[in-house]
Amino acid sequence: MKQENWILLAYIGFIFIWRQIVSSIEILTVLSSLPLSDYLPQNSPVLIWNLIVIGVPLILFFETYIKYLIVNRVLGAVEFLPVQLESFDYVDQSKFKKYTIDFETLGFNRLIDYTVSHQGGVGRVFVNLECQCFAEIGQAEQVPMFCSVSGCMEKDYAVAVANLSMGKDLDSVDYSFLTAPEMIGVRLNTTSVELLFESFLSLRSRVMEDLDISPIPLKTAEDNFEFLRLRQRQKRQALLRSSITVRLIKMFDYRIRPKPFNRYERTFLETGKF
Repeated sequence: MKQENWILLAYIGFIFIWRQIVSSIEILTVLSSLPLSDYLPQNSPVLIWNLIVIGVPLILFFETYIKYLIVNRVLGAVEFLPVQLESFDYVDQSKFKKYTIDFETLGFNRLIDYTVSHQGGVGRVFVNLECQCFAEIGQAEQVPMFCSVSGCMEKDYAVAVANLSMGKDLDSVDYSFLTAPEMIGVRLNTTSVELLFESFLSLRSRVMEDLDISPIPLKTAEDNFEFLRLRQRQKRQALLRSSITVRLIKMFDYRIRPKPFNRYERTFLETGKF
Protein backbone atom coordinates (compact mmCIF):
# COMPACT_ATOMS: atom_id res chain seq x y z
CA MET A 1 0.00 0.00 0.00
CA LYS A 2 1.36 3.45 -0.89
CA GLN A 3 2.45 5.71 1.95
CA GLU A 4 -0.32 8.26 1.43
CA ASN A 5 -2.99 5.52 1.62
CA TRP A 6 -1.89 4.40 5.09
CA ILE A 7 -2.26 7.94 6.36
CA LEU A 8 -5.59 8.46 4.62
CA LEU A 9 -6.93 5.29 6.27
CA ALA A 10 -5.80 6.59 9.65
CA TYR A 11 -7.47 9.89 8.83
CA ILE A 12 -10.78 8.20 7.97
CA GLY A 13 -10.66 6.33 11.27
CA PHE A 14 -9.85 9.54 13.10
CA ILE A 15 -12.80 11.38 11.50
CA PHE A 16 -15.17 8.57 12.55
CA ILE A 17 -13.89 8.73 16.12
CA TRP A 18 -13.94 12.52 16.11
CA ARG A 19 -17.58 12.58 15.00
CA GLN A 20 -18.56 10.18 17.78
CA ILE A 21 -16.85 12.40 20.36
CA VAL A 22 -18.27 15.62 18.91
CA SER A 23 -21.74 14.09 18.83
CA SER A 24 -21.46 13.23 22.52
CA ILE A 25 -20.20 16.72 23.33
CA GLU A 26 -23.07 18.31 21.39
CA ILE A 27 -25.57 16.22 23.35
CA LEU A 28 -23.88 17.25 26.59
CA THR A 29 -24.08 20.89 25.52
CA VAL A 30 -27.81 20.63 24.85
CA LEU A 31 -28.43 18.83 28.10
CA SER A 32 -26.42 21.38 30.05
CA SER A 33 -29.00 24.02 29.13
CA LEU A 34 -31.75 22.00 30.79
CA PRO A 35 -32.48 21.90 34.51
CA LEU A 36 -30.11 19.54 36.25
CA SER A 37 -32.95 17.32 37.40
CA ASP A 38 -34.07 16.69 33.79
CA TYR A 39 -31.11 14.59 32.87
CA LEU A 40 -29.01 13.88 35.94
CA PRO A 41 -28.17 11.30 37.12
CA GLN A 42 -29.48 9.15 34.22
CA ASN A 43 -27.90 10.81 31.16
CA SER A 44 -24.80 12.76 32.08
CA PRO A 45 -22.77 9.89 33.54
CA VAL A 46 -23.54 7.78 30.47
CA LEU A 47 -22.39 10.50 28.08
CA ILE A 48 -19.25 11.24 30.05
CA TRP A 49 -18.57 7.53 30.29
CA ASN A 50 -18.97 7.25 26.49
CA LEU A 51 -16.45 10.03 25.99
CA ILE A 52 -13.96 8.26 28.21
CA VAL A 53 -14.61 4.75 26.92
CA ILE A 54 -14.54 5.76 23.23
CA GLY A 55 -12.08 8.65 23.28
CA VAL A 56 -9.23 7.61 25.56
CA PRO A 57 -8.59 4.08 24.20
CA LEU A 58 -8.82 5.25 20.60
CA ILE A 59 -6.43 8.16 21.16
CA LEU A 60 -4.03 5.68 22.76
CA PHE A 61 -4.58 3.41 19.74
CA PHE A 62 -3.59 6.24 17.40
CA GLU A 63 -0.60 7.26 19.50
CA THR A 64 0.76 3.70 19.60
CA TYR A 65 -0.31 1.33 16.84
CA ILE A 66 -1.12 3.88 14.13
CA LYS A 67 2.08 5.79 14.87
CA TYR A 68 4.00 2.51 14.63
CA LEU A 69 2.42 1.76 11.23
CA ILE A 70 3.16 5.20 9.81
CA VAL A 71 6.71 5.34 11.17
CA ASN A 72 7.63 1.86 9.95
CA ARG A 73 5.59 1.45 6.77
CA VAL A 74 5.41 5.02 5.50
CA LEU A 75 8.70 6.40 6.78
CA GLY A 76 10.77 3.24 7.03
CA ALA A 77 14.01 2.53 5.19
CA VAL A 78 13.78 2.81 1.41
CA GLU A 79 15.91 1.48 -1.42
CA PHE A 80 16.59 3.40 -4.62
CA LEU A 81 16.67 1.16 -7.68
CA PRO A 82 17.81 2.04 -11.22
CA VAL A 83 15.16 1.47 -13.88
CA GLN A 84 14.47 1.79 -17.59
CA LEU A 85 11.88 4.54 -17.99
CA GLU A 86 10.41 2.86 -21.07
CA SER A 87 9.20 -0.11 -19.00
CA PHE A 88 6.57 2.00 -17.18
CA ASP A 89 3.38 2.26 -19.23
CA TYR A 90 1.93 5.22 -17.31
CA VAL A 91 4.94 7.47 -17.94
CA ASP A 92 4.40 10.31 -20.40
CA GLN A 93 7.55 9.82 -22.44
CA SER A 94 7.14 12.96 -24.54
CA LYS A 95 6.84 15.18 -21.43
CA PHE A 96 9.85 13.50 -19.84
CA LYS A 97 11.84 14.21 -22.99
CA LYS A 98 10.71 17.85 -23.08
CA TYR A 99 11.57 18.50 -19.41
CA THR A 100 14.90 16.68 -19.85
CA ILE A 101 15.85 19.06 -22.67
CA ASP A 102 14.70 22.03 -20.58
CA PHE A 103 16.89 21.05 -17.62
CA GLU A 104 19.89 20.27 -19.81
CA THR A 105 19.52 23.69 -21.45
CA LEU A 106 19.85 25.24 -17.96
CA GLY A 107 23.15 23.43 -17.31
CA PHE A 108 21.91 20.25 -15.63
CA ASN A 109 23.46 16.88 -16.43
CA ARG A 110 21.39 13.70 -16.32
CA LEU A 111 22.46 11.17 -13.67
CA ILE A 112 19.97 8.29 -13.34
CA ASP A 113 16.40 7.04 -13.76
CA TYR A 114 15.19 5.33 -10.58
CA THR A 115 12.28 4.03 -8.55
CA VAL A 116 11.76 3.70 -4.78
CA SER A 117 11.13 0.31 -3.21
CA HIS A 118 7.61 -0.19 -1.78
CA GLN A 119 6.43 3.18 -3.10
CA GLY A 120 6.40 2.98 -6.88
CA GLY A 121 6.73 5.85 -9.29
CA VAL A 122 9.80 6.83 -11.28
CA GLY A 123 12.17 9.74 -11.24
CA ARG A 124 14.97 11.14 -13.37
CA VAL A 125 17.73 12.93 -11.47
CA PHE A 126 19.98 15.71 -12.75
CA VAL A 127 22.84 17.65 -11.19
CA ASN A 128 24.07 21.19 -11.79
CA LEU A 129 27.66 21.29 -10.54
CA GLU A 130 28.04 25.03 -11.00
CA CYS A 131 24.97 25.89 -8.91
CA GLN A 132 25.39 22.95 -6.50
CA CYS A 133 21.88 21.55 -6.78
CA PHE A 134 19.84 18.64 -8.08
CA ALA A 135 16.76 18.55 -10.27
CA GLU A 136 14.21 15.80 -10.76
CA ILE A 137 11.37 14.85 -13.07
CA GLY A 138 8.96 12.41 -11.46
CA GLN A 139 5.72 10.60 -12.14
CA ALA A 140 3.62 7.91 -10.46
CA GLU A 141 0.36 6.20 -11.27
CA GLN A 142 -2.57 8.57 -10.70
CA VAL A 143 -0.13 11.35 -9.78
CA PRO A 144 0.67 14.08 -12.32
CA MET A 145 4.22 14.55 -13.55
CA PHE A 146 6.24 17.04 -11.54
CA CYS A 147 9.58 18.81 -11.66
CA SER A 148 11.67 19.97 -8.73
CA VAL A 149 14.97 21.65 -7.96
CA SER A 150 16.57 21.00 -4.58
CA GLY A 151 19.78 21.41 -2.64
CA CYS A 152 21.32 20.23 0.60
CA MET A 153 22.46 22.86 3.08
CA GLU A 154 24.61 23.00 6.18
CA LYS A 155 23.08 21.92 9.53
CA ASP A 156 21.07 19.27 7.64
CA TYR A 157 18.69 21.78 6.06
CA ALA A 158 17.21 21.24 2.61
CA VAL A 159 15.72 23.73 0.16
CA ALA A 160 13.41 22.70 -2.67
CA VAL A 161 11.02 24.23 -5.19
CA ALA A 162 8.55 22.01 -7.06
CA ASN A 163 5.43 22.28 -9.17
CA LEU A 164 3.83 19.23 -7.60
CA SER A 165 0.32 19.53 -6.19
CA MET A 166 -1.52 16.24 -5.78
CA GLY A 167 -4.89 17.64 -4.80
CA LYS A 168 -6.29 18.60 -1.44
CA ASP A 169 -6.43 15.05 -0.05
CA LEU A 170 -2.80 14.10 -0.69
CA ASP A 171 -1.50 17.63 -0.08
CA SER A 172 -3.08 17.44 3.38
CA VAL A 173 -1.10 14.24 4.02
CA ASP A 174 2.09 15.93 2.88
CA TYR A 175 1.41 19.02 4.99
CA SER A 176 0.60 17.07 8.16
CA PHE A 177 2.87 14.02 8.06
CA LEU A 178 5.61 14.24 5.44
CA THR A 179 7.43 17.41 6.44
CA ALA A 180 10.13 18.23 8.96
CA PRO A 181 11.44 21.53 10.39
CA GLU A 182 14.67 21.22 8.38
CA MET A 183 12.80 20.88 5.08
CA ILE A 184 12.08 24.22 3.42
CA GLY A 185 10.00 23.59 0.34
CA VAL A 186 7.83 25.78 -1.84
CA ARG A 187 5.22 24.70 -4.40
CA LEU A 188 4.74 26.80 -7.52
CA ASN A 189 1.88 26.59 -9.99
CA THR A 190 3.97 26.59 -13.15
CA THR A 191 5.16 24.30 -15.92
CA SER A 192 8.27 26.41 -16.55
CA VAL A 193 11.48 24.63 -15.55
CA GLU A 194 13.35 27.92 -15.87
CA LEU A 195 11.01 29.61 -13.36
CA LEU A 196 11.45 26.69 -10.93
CA PHE A 197 15.23 27.00 -11.19
CA GLU A 198 15.23 30.79 -10.75
CA SER A 199 12.84 30.49 -7.80
CA PHE A 200 15.04 27.85 -6.18
CA LEU A 201 18.12 30.06 -6.43
CA SER A 202 16.17 32.99 -4.97
CA LEU A 203 14.73 30.89 -2.14
CA ARG A 204 18.12 29.38 -1.33
CA SER A 205 19.70 32.84 -1.15
CA ARG A 206 17.00 33.96 1.28
CA VAL A 207 17.45 30.84 3.45
CA MET A 208 21.24 31.28 3.44
CA GLU A 209 20.79 34.84 4.68
CA ASP A 210 18.13 33.99 7.26
CA LEU A 211 19.85 30.93 8.75
CA ASP A 212 23.50 31.80 8.05
CA ILE A 213 24.16 28.51 6.24
CA SER A 214 25.77 27.54 2.93
CA PRO A 215 25.08 24.88 0.29
CA ILE A 216 26.80 21.51 0.54
CA PRO A 217 28.26 20.50 -2.83
CA LEU A 218 26.85 17.14 -3.94
CA LYS A 219 27.75 15.57 -7.26
CA THR A 220 26.55 12.01 -7.81
CA ALA A 221 23.30 10.08 -7.90
CA GLU A 222 24.30 8.36 -4.65
CA ASP A 223 24.83 11.81 -3.08
CA ASN A 224 21.24 12.62 -4.06
CA PHE A 225 19.92 9.35 -2.64
CA GLU A 226 21.74 9.90 0.65
CA PHE A 227 20.22 13.38 0.68
CA LEU A 228 16.75 11.76 0.27
CA ARG A 229 17.48 9.22 3.01
CA LEU A 230 18.32 12.09 5.35
CA ARG A 231 14.97 13.71 4.51
CA GLN A 232 13.24 10.41 5.35
CA ARG A 233 15.02 10.17 8.71
CA GLN A 234 14.08 13.76 9.53
CA LYS A 235 10.40 13.09 8.78
CA ARG A 236 10.56 9.96 10.93
CA GLN A 237 12.18 11.77 13.87
CA ALA A 238 9.71 14.66 13.63
CA LEU A 239 6.80 12.21 13.69
CA LEU A 240 8.19 10.26 16.66
CA ARG A 241 8.48 13.49 18.65
CA SER A 242 4.92 14.59 17.92
CA SER A 243 1.34 13.50 18.51
CA ILE A 244 -0.46 11.57 15.78
CA THR A 245 -3.77 12.94 17.06
CA VAL A 246 -2.53 16.53 16.70
CA ARG A 247 -1.25 15.80 13.20
CA LEU A 248 -4.61 14.30 12.20
CA ILE A 249 -6.31 17.46 13.46
CA LYS A 250 -3.86 19.49 11.31
CA MET A 251 -4.77 17.29 8.36
CA PHE A 252 -8.48 17.84 9.02
CA ASP A 253 -7.90 21.60 9.23
CA TYR A 254 -5.88 21.66 5.99
CA ARG A 255 -8.65 19.85 4.11
CA ILE A 256 -11.09 22.55 5.20
CA ARG A 257 -8.70 25.49 4.77
CA PRO A 258 -5.65 24.76 2.56
CA LYS A 259 -2.69 26.92 3.54
CA PRO A 260 0.98 27.54 2.67
CA PHE A 261 3.41 24.92 3.94
CA ASN A 262 5.77 27.48 5.50
CA ARG A 263 6.47 31.20 5.78
CA TYR A 264 8.55 31.27 2.58
CA GLU A 265 5.68 29.88 0.53
CA ARG A 266 3.29 32.31 2.22
CA THR A 267 5.58 35.24 1.41
CA PHE A 268 5.88 34.18 -2.23
CA LEU A 269 2.11 33.81 -2.61
CA GLU A 270 1.55 37.26 -1.09
CA THR A 271 4.38 39.21 -2.76
CA GLY A 272 5.65 37.13 -5.68
CA LYS A 273 9.15 36.95 -4.19
CA PHE A 274 11.00 35.48 -1.23
